Amino acid sequence: MEIKQLTKGPEQVFGVFKNGEAFLLNGGTPVAVDYTTDADGITVILPTTAMLHAFAGCVRDGEVMGTSGQANELGLVQLYGHHPGVYIAGSTVTPGAMCIPVNAKSYVTLATTFVHADSTAGEVTFNQDLAYVIAGTTGCLIATSVFGSTYRAFIRAM
Repeated sequence: MEIKQLTKGPEQVFGVFKNGEAFLLNGGTPVAVDYTTDADGITVILPTTAMLHAFAGCVRDGEVMGTSGQANELGLVQLYGHHPGVYIAGSTVTPGAMCIPVNAKSYVTLATTFVHADSTAGEVTFNQDLAYVIAGTTGCLIATSVFGSTYRAFIRAM
């Protein structure tokens, strides 16, 4: 674990993880610890319905974990603190909006209610005591099927 102190920017906490996907994971992509396949504590995958509670954070800004068709590459995942570029999709986002991972998606989206992390019936709900991302940008209007920009956010995944 690497803890960046407040000397030249905001405090941030990173962990070393292994890409368990068969494709690359870019900086800002949300990931979850894989306990369905590898269960080794270091392998991360795109969040799945079964692993929404295992949200580990977002791939470090500027990091690329793996290449297309190549898994098992190690890289840094940001667990806590300000992240300059998280993939966020959904309706208009305002600063302070709570965002959470979504089943099999490479972005976080707005939480609709605060009950528990679940994506059944197309409704995303969330418990404030669990891990989440807080949007730090106004005016993020992106369809969930089309997005290409990243947005400032605060990650709390530890």
